[in-house]
Amino acid sequence: DDADGDYYYLQQAAGDYWFYLEAGDEEHMFFIVKDDDKIVKPAYKSIDVITEVEITCEGTNIPLDTKVGVDKLTEGEQYKEIMDVLDVEENDTFDITLFSMSTDKYISKLDNGTFEVKLPVSDKFKDKNLIVYYVDDNKNIIEYDVEVEDGYATFATNHFSIYTLAEQPAAPEIVVEDEE
Repeated sequence: DDADGDYYYLQQAAGDYWFYLEAGDEEHMFFIVKDDDKIVKPAYKSIDVITEVEITCEGTNIPLDTKVGVDKLTEGEQYKEIMDVLDVEENDTFDITLFSMSTDKYISKLDNGTFEVKLPVSDKFKDKNLIVYYVDDNKNIIEYDVEVEDGYATFATNHFSIYTLAEQPAAPEIVVEDEE
């Protein structure tokens, strides 16, 4: 009954696996016990050192050799098309990709789970209400709410593409006229 005792430990290992290992003149007993409460679940985290964009993902969805690639866009055809749709002047636009060396392919979407993306907040956006936009192939605008903390705007997504950080437009003022 002693939780620190050998007999108690053997009882806990019952039904699992135990082995003897001989090394030279020494013999050791070891166990493989099913106890997933103590298993550390891997998490993916990568930072692009140039743009300081950070990506994290809990679980085993992303191979741990995956590298984040980020290009900050300020010009080009794709950038112009996105700006025409969004109609925002001040923005930070990032083309984010993930590439796994072990699978030799880009990871563009998660079927299960989400990525947490941290975008650095530049001085032009300090103390402003921010939002992240994604423009899909049909020119639909998808908005992502962000939390700003420690100089980063953080949002969750399940895919990678081009994301634009901008100031959230103020809600239109509603004027109610008195009827007389």
